[in-house]
Amino acid sequence: MKDTREAVNALIRGRPFRTVVAPLWDGIFAAGVVAKEYASDVTTDELLDVADLCGFDPILRLGSDLLWAPVESLRVETKTEQNGETRRHTSRFSCPAGEVELVAEEPRKTSATCTKDGTRSEDLYEVIEWYIREILDNANVMREQAVKLAGKYGGEACLCTGWMTPFELSFLAYPHIITLYLDNRERHHELMELQMELISLILDVTAKAGFDGYHTAGPPIELIGDKLYDEVATSYLERIREIAHEKGMWFSFHNCGHIRRLLEKGTYNRVMPDMFETLAPPPMGELDDLRWAREKFDSAICTRGNFDLEFLKTGDPRDISARSAEILRETSGYRHIVGTADEILSGTPVENVQAMVEGAFSG
Repeated sequence: MKDTREAVNALIRGRPFRTVVAPLWDGIFAAGVVAKEYASDVTTDELLDVADLCGFDPILRLGSDLLWAPVESLRVETKTEQNGETRRHTSRFSCPAGEVELVAEEPRKTSATCTKDGTRSEDLYEVIEWYIREILDNANVMREQAVKLAGKYGGEACLCTGWMTPFELSFLAYPHIITLYLDNRERHHELMELQMELISLILDVTAKAGFDGYHTAGPPIELIGDKLYDEVATSYLERIREIAHEKGMWFSFHNCGHIRRLLEKGTYNRVMPDMFETLAPPPMGELDDLRWAREKFDSAICTRGNFDLEFLKTGDPRDISARSAEILRETSGYRHIVGTADEILSGTPVENVQAMVEGAFSG
């Protein structure tokens, strides 16, 4: 059995014993490898098959929605329509508090992109509150599901679960999220606190089931200004880390875009995630000096990422292998997981991903 869980946990917790290579991957990349047309068709088992084929260490994120999937009251009416090579997914959330509709368009072999998110609904905050309270009232269902998931996948991957940051709540999308917040500040924070209660429950349930960590991302609003970012993100992320540690789990945080200013100001060292990703280089990110970035992070933080996605897709395997080894040299003296700037792009050759893995282990 591969020692992925032991290796990843050891590195994150400061007891490394071997190199870890764990790119970010999901159905976008895996679809082409397993001959599926759409990312949403790829199963978790197929994701693990792809990781095994490529030779990297799978950090498997089992979304919190899987934990409450069997809750009868949370059933959602869904409809999928085909428009050329694009799928249109419509999800309608109906409950006693009202109704919210989300629409996502999914191009072939890429991830779904929300085009309409229900934020125009007058019942939005009431629906969100009902939804969260219904999950909280079904903790036993979550516990049973978490045990099943850990039993099925715990021997094959490092396991973490996750939920969006408190600021994002649910049914919100980025084109409207700031204005929505500013128009509903008090109510928004009220539900952020309720969602913190939900996150605490998720951490308790998954920790007892045997999961390794908890992951969250963003929110991708790092350009809104330091004061507002602290108000809606930093203070809550610090609390999530504390709760995760109380439960014996590590806390992982993702931001792949413009992070230089917050890194210089020490914001991420206040959040102090156990693992931070992805230190993205241009053009996706702005970190053109990996060593500089790594030195800005507290030495107790394990970092992950930096491999350029387009280079991984189109580069020569020999050059890819060399860059992978170079990433480890640039982060020497620190804990770093060789990974990608974000999810591996569709159409990336398997042999290129294999070269990234081989280069890290030979460096």
